[in-house]
Amino acid sequence: MFAIAALLGCENDTPSGPATPQDKAITFGNVTTRAVTSAADINEFPVWACIAGPEGYVSLLDGERVYRTTDGAWDYDNTRYWVDDSHFFFLGLYSDQPINSFEEVKYDGNLVGYTLQVETPDAANLDIVAALNHTYTGDELFQTALTDPNIAAPMVAMEFSHLMTKVNLKITQDFDKSPDFDYYVSKVTISGVKSRGTIVAIPYGNQFLNSCYFEDDAPTKTFEKSFSTPVRLRNPDASDKKVVLTTFGDDGLLLLPQEIVATSIRIRVDYYYDVDSSDEDMGVARYVETYIPASNIWESNKAITYTLAISEQNDIKFLAPKIESWGSPQTGGTIIIK
Repeated sequence: MFAIAALLGCENDTPSGPATPQDKAITFGNVTTRAVTSAADINEFPVWACIAGPEGYVSLLDGERVYRTTDGAWDYDNTRYWVDDSHFFFLGLYSDQPINSFEEVKYDGNLVGYTLQVETPDAANLDIVAALNHTYTGDELFQTALTDPNIAAPMVAMEFSHLMTKVNLKITQDFDKSPDFDYYVSKVTISGVKSRGTIVAIPYGNQFLNSCYFEDDAPTKTFEKSFSTPVRLRNPDASDKKVVLTTFGDDGLLLLPQEIVATSIRIRVDYYYDVDSSDEDMGVARYVETYIPASNIWESNKAITYTLAISEQNDIKFLAPKIESWGSPQTGGTIIIK
């Protein structure tokens, strides 16, 4: 934890402020999300908040419960107020599974950021979403709202996105090298994935900086998918004979963001190699192993799909990975979680 505190302290860049307190309360609204797989209404979530002061960041809310009222609005109990010409930072958190809470980290007595301890379960299905909001009350919109009693101060918009990385693996037959023989995939294994880390969120300038920190002895996990009926990678009766096996289904593996260094994460594909497709026997049991290329980095809120093409006896190659944003914006005060 000391190493994280030192890191946060080095990153700390405190804007000037705060100035004069106002009598307009901070309110929450416009709750949106980029998680789009299955619907589940959210009725409450904890929020952390701080304001940039002349000596550092000052805590305003520490895991404050923000909840939906009977009329559909959002409320919380320990009311805080806007301050003129000041930088505010808000951090919301939600999951449909039990998780830890963010913890405030102080360095030399000052608040410098927040940390969240996360461990990937064996099922790799832990989805955590967070909302990071920076609001500056010195802009024209806030200046007008804070001085005019007839204008409500803007609500704090909370847009939630995934903290984890969604990773999947597609396997095909390399028809350029081996168009005629059959391959039946029986098991796919991914090993060497860092499974326990610390999400770090740092208020800095006019944004949050966030990353995932791992101790030197961070544990790793292995994730395996077995097929009771091996999957044939060739369909001789179709015009496009290629069969694409999406190993971990539509949900994929939800994993901690991490840098992929050389020979760190290994993929093994067990399969049967059949040179006589007319024979009912699926052929000879074989396997191939390879490592995820070191050039790819897993980032929060990204969906990364690797495609592997196998051929002959021990040949496997990576095609260009597909990296895309995980989900699209959803509105209406509903968080959608898988």
